[in-house]
Amino acid sequence: MREMLKENLPSDWKYDNIKNIGEVVTGNTPKSNNTEFYCDKGVLWASPADLGKGKYINKTNKQLSKLGFDTTRKLPPLSIMITCIGSTIGKIGMTNSWMSTNQQINSIICNESNFAEFYYYVMGYMAKYIKSLAGTQAVPLLNKSDFSGINVPVPPLPEQQKIAEILSTVDAKIEIINQQIGETQELKKGLMQRLLTKGIGHTEFKDSPLGKIPKSWGNMKLKDECEKLNVGFVGTCEKFYCKKEEGVLMLRTGNLSNGKIKYNNLKYVTTEFHEKNKKSQIFEGDLLVARHGSSGQAVLVPENFEESNCLNIIVIRPIKETLNPQFLKYQFNSAVIKKQVRKKTAGSTQGVVNTKEIASLNILLPAYSEQNKIAAILNSVDGKLNILTEKKNNYQELKTGLMQQLLTGKVRVKLTAEV
Repeated sequence: MREMLKENLPSDWKYDNIKNIGEVVTGNTPKSNNTEFYCDKGVLWASPADLGKGKYINKTNKQLSKLGFDTTRKLPPLSIMITCIGSTIGKIGMTNSWMSTNQQINSIICNESNFAEFYYYVMGYMAKYIKSLAGTQAVPLLNKSDFSGINVPVPPLPEQQKIAEILSTVDAKIEIINQQIGETQELKKGLMQRLLTKGIGHTEFKDSPLGKIPKSWGNMKLKDECEKLNVGFVGTCEKFYCKKEEGVLMLRTGNLSNGKIKYNNLKYVTTEFHEKNKKSQIFEGDLLVARHGSSGQAVLVPENFEESNCLNIIVIRPIKETLNPQFLKYQFNSAVIKKQVRKKTAGSTQGVVNTKEIASLNILLPAYSEQNKIAAILNSVDGKLNILTEKKNNYQELKTGLMQQLLTGKVRVKLTAEV
């Protein structure tokens, strides 16, 4: 097979087939109708869904009893697992204990002449190339023979070890940040649950359609607290698309994700279209709700956002004298509102949300000063999450750059001299 790495290697490096750096093992599945083969707490047994979440695989969706494990092709610690069948070809992981995998995964058990962690990073670097070898058939597949024949770089063993050490150090930093992000997300979840139902400092509560709430809070229909609530432009607008410098941003459902505006695959429409379709124009402080896909997910248009229009998105403009847009965003993305949205879309085959359903949502209305305090607390947690996410992205960019340089030999590592 042709090499993915086109660069000339250093003179003391070479290319070789994967089969020559270690044993290639294709996983298998114990009989699913034999309940004695599976258990809740047993030997890890990986499928593609378990890979790609970190270097070492310490948890799998299914586990095997000793009987079940004995029917599989066993992998020792530090085996490299690569998905080779299905839509997620190229996802990788490394064993941290004796375990096994299903048949969608090929694994490499490196021989004594090669360092497993180095080839874990090589497989990650080559993931897109590996996926391209599987073709475009309905179920992409890279068989064991073709996988075993892929050429990979082979530096001297001490250099493999040093490169792996450097990349592992960056991975350790990323893992720490991932843990911090997870802890902060749990903190936010707990704060939202408490602040958006119990408020701040209340001792008296009353019953409401949304459960017990502070006695001083109101329980209103969303439509009664909005100066605007309508769906953006609905229809085909391809003929109005234009270059960025000639038009106005047109946000679509795909640009709303995880409570934020995503600035990828942006489209722009002519200023004439924008001026004609005032109903779908959006401004700072508007709440945008996807009608399908991540239905009910609300995104707040930030300060100083450029002049924009929107396609097939519900636009909510709260009465800002009584309803803080930031507070409404957090309430909209809370369990209280999500539960209502799920109930209202339960009969829809595509889970589409319409304006009538959104308008009829019950919302909680504390005093404006309390809304401000709640929004400020949750904003501070979001600020911490943004900092951590940016830090993680920086380390991931560093790792990508290091892999490009170190795994191809463009930059050589300095080896510690033997004493």
